[in-house]
Amino acid sequence: MKEFSKKQIYIVNFFLIVVIIFLSLLLIKRFYFNEFYYKVPNLIGLDKKEAEKTIAASSLNLRDMGETFSTLSYGKIAMQEPSPGSIVKKSRNIKVWTSLESPAVFLDNLTEINYLDAASIAERKGMIVDEVIKINSSLPINYVVATSPKSGEPLSRGTKISFLISNGNSN
Repeated sequence: MKEFSKKQIYIVNFFLIVVIIFLSLLLIKRFYFNEFYYKVPNLIGLDKKEAEKTIAASSLNLRDMGETFSTLSYGKIAMQEPSPGSIVKKSRNIKVWTSLESPAVFLDNLTEINYLDAASIAERKGMIVDEVIKINSSLPINYVVATSPKSGEPLSRGTKISFLISNGNSN
């Protein structure tokens, strides 16, 4: 049998170590840095069971973050993060918030006060300022003459509110 010299053994060992390091780096790159990417599906409007079915095929995870007020019916997914269409890595958590139905709020009397103050009050209550129309009135300029819907009515959050405001001319 032929004996190998120490130099030959060192060369073989060196190449084996290089090959092992190279293969280890490939595995680390592939699995640690996770080269599997997925497009985030749109889960908004689905209930949790439908969302779990949708996401099950993509190796992503669904994470319930709680509830939020929304115009969607109770129990439907109202928000998600990351947004639909985003590209994420395998095993990423998709955070979802389910809808609480918007509770009714009562709008304070917003007439005969400054428009900026009235709009601020309406927005704090969850209303969306829609249309602002100026009309002739005996009220000072930029004071609210009327609102639609009227003050005192029960409204859900997200309802649009319109204002009639005075332009200061009382002809």
